[in-house]
Amino acid sequence: MAQDLSLPPTAYNESGILNDELVPALYEARTYIEVGQITEPEVHAGLARALRIGFRLADINRKYNTLVNRLRILLEDCDRIANDTRAMQKRRA
Repeated sequence: MAQDLSLPPTAYNESGILNDELVPALYEARTYIEVGQITEPEVHAGLARALRIGFRLADINRKYNTLVNRLRILLEDCDRIANDTRAMQKRRA
């Protein structure tokens, strides 16, 4: 969704923020998730950074409110799954 929003007719400054800041933050988190390391702090850090960037974009243009809501839900879900995974690992030990 972030990459789609960066395409024209998006304003140059908004497109730059999306491509240069938001997408890399999401890819950082995605890399750890794809290899099954959702409990790593980099997942939370990447998603939290993406959410902060999303809020900045939403301040510029309200069309990014949907993106912010999706990022917030994604961060909450990942944190919940990571906490559940940690709890399961502690029970096994």
